[in-house]
Amino acid sequence: MGAFYLYHKEANIQVDDVKHIFAQKGFSNPKIFDFGRWKLLLYRKVLLNVDNFYRENDQIICCVGTLVYKGLGYRDSLKRLLQDFRAKAVCQEELLGHFCVIYWDGENLTLLTDQLNTFHIFTNENRTVLSSSFLAVLVGMPYRLSLNRIALCEKLSTGYIISPDTLVEGIQKINDEIASQFSYEKDGLAFLPHPPRPPVDLHQGGREESLNRQIEVLRVHFQKFDRLNSEFHGELGLSDGYDSRLLLACSKFLSQKLSLHTHATKGVHDSTRQLVEKMAQTLGLELRVVRTTRLEEWPGERGDEILKDGLYFFDARCSYNMGALSEVYTRAYKTRVLGSKNRFSWNGLGGENL
Repeated sequence: MGAFYLYHKEANIQVDDVKHIFAQKGFSNPKIFDFGRWKLLLYRKVLLNVDNFYRENDQIICCVGTLVYKGLGYRDSLKRLLQDFRAKAVCQEELLGHFCVIYWDGENLTLLTDQLNTFHIFTNENRTVLSSSFLAVLVGMPYRLSLNRIALCEKLSTGYIISPDTLVEGIQKINDEIASQFSYEKDGLAFLPHPPRPPVDLHQGGREESLNRQIEVLRVHFQKFDRLNSEFHGELGLSDGYDSRLLLACSKFLSQKLSLHTHATKGVHDSTRQLVEKMAQTLGLELRVVRTTRLEEWPGERGDEILKDGLYFFDARCSYNMGALSEVYTRAYKTRVLGSKNRFSWNGLGGENL
């Protein structure tokens, strides 16, 4: 998804430590931009040799995460979005994905995230740093921060921390309320507000019509991703869970077939594998079975490496049920399953945890 670290030029920041933590996470050679009072370190996706910014004269748009605008491919989405920013005509309903956009108009910065803020951004209490990485904000601070004990209890009991809290005092995860506190006049930076969510209308037309409407919404959504999927060869980790099965079913709306893999940890995924193999066979899709080993079966040193990889891969925000204690939730594993061709990973994570 790439990464960014945006900091005020007058802030006391440990920039070398920030670059080191990104290197630990697998990022390298950031593109550095001077934006008025701010400086930006922009990292490309680890496995994708494609620039995640677009420039026209003195205006620049940068993107971290996955973005589709008006059904276009990646580069064309950035180009069209920059043009619409310039014309003050951005249509957020035409923006799909999980992303943060940074737009420089030559004088000020404008940031925009997906409407549900599923792409997390972190800031310090002085509002002089914004980053896609909690760890980067933490190590960049010139002094030690205190543990947020209430947030820690929340994490241990639920596996999640509700915004804006994080595990430490002095670092917050940005939500719409915090985003609204930035301004061009005070900061030289502001967030483009999200539109209000429409009211919920309960469907009264019966089960069949309701299902048809849902299918139509999914068709439109997936077809807007079609160019991106074809451009970067979409790949899906398939299990017997609802999320990945729905993604597989909706792949019928894409012009290019998905590549499939499934986890195969002995004693963990045995029953899942049998079901997944039948689904792939039914649809005539090739399935790669990726074998892994339970953490407790690895020797101590290798187990430590897996834990460390997972820690950095999940930005030190992992929990027992996601991103910890498993070889499956590591950068090494993700690199392995994508292979040499696939560069776009379909992801249904989260639906089963709601």
